[in-house]
Amino acid sequence: IRTTGSQYIYAGHDAANPAATGDITISGGTGLNASAEIWAGSTQELGYSYNYYYYRPTRDVIISGGTGDGATATAHAGNNQYIYGSGTFAVRGGAGAGASAIVESGNRQEVGVDSSGSYRMFGRAEVLAGSGGIARLVSTGNQEVYASGDIVVTGGSGADMTASIESTGGNQTIGTSYNYYGSTDPTDNITVQGGTGTGAAAFISASTGQTVHAGGAITLTGGASGANALLSTTSGQQYVGFTATGYSNYYSYYYNNTESITVTAAPGANARITSGGTQILQSSGDISFTSSTGATAQASAGTGQTVLTYQAINLTGGADSGTGADATGLLVKTSGNQSLTVGTGITMTGGTGATDVLIQNAGAGSQSVATGGAISLLAGGASSGDVAIDAAGNQTINAGTSILLQASGAGSNAVAIDAGGSQTVSAGTTIALDNAAAAT
Repeated sequence: IRTTGSQYIYAGHDAANPAATGDITISGGTGLNASAEIWAGSTQELGYSYNYYYYRPTRDVIISGGTGDGATATAHAGNNQYIYGSGTFAVRGGAGAGASAIVESGNRQEVGVDSSGSYRMFGRAEVLAGSGGIARLVSTGNQEVYASGDIVVTGGSGADMTASIESTGGNQTIGTSYNYYGSTDPTDNITVQGGTGTGAAAFISASTGQTVHAGGAITLTGGASGANALLSTTSGQQYVGFTATGYSNYYSYYYNNTESITVTAAPGANARITSGGTQILQSSGDISFTSSTGATAQASAGTGQTVLTYQAINLTGGADSGTGADATGLLVKTSGNQSLTVGTGITMTGGTGATDVLIQNAGAGSQSVATGGAISLLAGGASSGDVAIDAAGNQTINAGTSILLQASGAGSNAVAIDAGGSQTVSAGTTIALDNAAAAT
């Protein structure tokens, strides 16, 4: 289905007629280069979300590559693209070699609506690479993806079969955490999972800013070697998670807390949340980072970082998972302030080898670390990495109970609480720096 101008394609689900499923499906075939596409040179709208009187919403919108080699499936808009429905939105790479599934717009792209009431939200949104084809949801302008259930991005089973949601020239909103007077169903969980194929990465990326909100869990997990799991924005502000339960000022939105943020690397596969600008991580539950052999789990920002949780921060290094700016940790790389506000405690444990354990602001800003519990930074077994809370500028550290930084004794570890400017360190019980390696 192709036009050089704009086009609008609707299907309506009729509960009284089982045959009227109301789905829009674009599927590659079984033969060589048996491709399928819906293509507009300008604006394109697929599906309908309004449910009022005699209107019925579209149910599923599925774009899937085929089993034949080169059997691609494409939804393309030269300008803006809007995709609506009440069931599942899916972009699925196929089994055939090069059987990709691509949804792309030359400007703004919106998948689903962020409110219900007379409108219907997608119940699920997924971008899944296959064994032979990638899966890609991409816009050159701003991009929004909403679902009331889960939003899932998963790499494929074939080598280099990547899955991605991308805004290459604008900002990006993935999921929602608020409920306006009960009219909106917040997103359940957001999952970014590297695939089982080598290099089958999964990522959600933006150019000028990124907001990732869910009322449940936000999870990044590395897969096979090189099958990284990433959330990133090149510049601007990055918001991951939310913790503002209650009514908010004039607008009276009811927000759902994000319940947890979990970032887990696998052997040879990184899991990272990165921002070239500022970064804000928020969760009412634990925020956890776990590295693996030759791979890191970390949150890093170029120009400032704020981390807030009502519970704990837990970071665990892997074997030879990195040194310096590539270490397991919460890092600010160039400039700006860093603030960690943690309810029950901060625990960071290094891996084996030269694995640093760091809370670090390497830029020109200040650093604040505060918790109602303990702060424990511990080198792993046989680790020669450094253990430090380090700021180039001013620093304030406050623990409700104890502060412990401890080396492993395996090498020339540096154990330090260090600031380039003024520094205030306080604890409810003890402050201990234990350097068994007898280094500086």
